[in-house]
Amino acid sequence: MTKKRTGKRLPSYDELIAAADRVRQRALELDNRGVAITGGLAMQVWGSPRLTADLDVIACSRLGYDGEPLTFGGVRTMEGSVPLDVIVRADEWSDLYIVALDSAVVVDGISAPVVTPEFLVAMKMVAGRPKDEGDVRYMVLSEEFDRPLAEKVVRDHLGAYAVKELRSTIAEAEWRRSRGEGS
Repeated sequence: MTKKRTGKRLPSYDELIAAADRVRQRALELDNRGVAITGGLAMQVWGSPRLTADLDVIACSRLGYDGEPLTFGGVRTMEGSVPLDVIVRADEWSDLYIVALDSAVVVDGISAPVVTPEFLVAMKMVAGRPKDEGDVRYMVLSEEFDRPLAEKVVRDHLGAYAVKELRSTIAEAEWRRSRGEGS
């Protein structure tokens, strides 16, 4: 399922953050666990220059939003003028997402917690799309990235083989950086 945004402008960082604040407020009114920012906006928070067309949040419920169901659980809708995916995993990765939600951190200037780089890497490894692979290569070189913690998260939720894949991705990212290439 792809989003078509032909001819429409991408929401600005400030618009995404404001929408995340509104979603957080809604979550706090309905669900004491709240939400956490993930996806492209989380990548931006952790320094990535990649733009995003929507706001992705993880939650324990759809937060009362109606819209198009996401194949892996949750709903695609709008928060004001910002496209919003409320991700409520209903598959084999649900535990990863619940722990990521509970481990999310508050970042200066943002009221909604943000998924940590280590959980973001694991979540993007699960997604496995080309843009996610690039995001993983970017994130593993980030100053905020804690490799031992990431290996633990990946081992606990994706298995030992995935740790081998993570280590290979880290080696590739470091090699690309040594050659002056982007992620």
